[in-house]
Amino acid sequence: MDKGVKFNIDSIKTSTGEPLGPRKNATKFKNQCGVIVRDQIPISVQEWKKPAKGDRAGVTFVDERAKDVLWTTLMEHFTLSDNLTDADLKKVRNYALKKIAIAFNTFKKNTWTKYVKSEKKTPEFTEALVKAKDHWDAFVKFKESEEAKERSRKKD
Repeated sequence: MDKGVKFNIDSIKTSTGEPLGPRKNATKFKNQCGVIVRDQIPISVQEWKKPAKGDRAGVTFVDERAKDVLWTTLMEHFTLSDNLTDADLKKVRNYALKKIAIAFNTFKKNTWTKYVKSEKKTPEFTEALVKAKDHWDAFVKFKESEEAKERSRKKD
């Protein structure tokens, strides 16, 4: 997105914080969630949330400060209606972070499936993958680890 351009979000779904209108801007909001996370969080980060206390020492995750930065970066492109309450704003933030988490995990899963699991090759690091280049070896190493394979079996 162009720097300095802001899109208005005039309405939200009050139960979830999902941006609704204008529809075109709400779609941009949702799409931007995936762009921002691919741009700012390395593909080698293993989890969105911190593992349960004492569980899986050494696992990398997206900390709260990084999530705050993701939210701030997203909001550099959008303006929320002045009619929204603080509770509404919190819902929009929570909605955005859920969308960002889904985009983060989906991107990693699709990248793994496309390049390593099915084609057994390293991708060309262009477009959405350009920032993954320096983190690719760590990403592959974790995904091929017994821990990652065990987690994958539990999810199936």
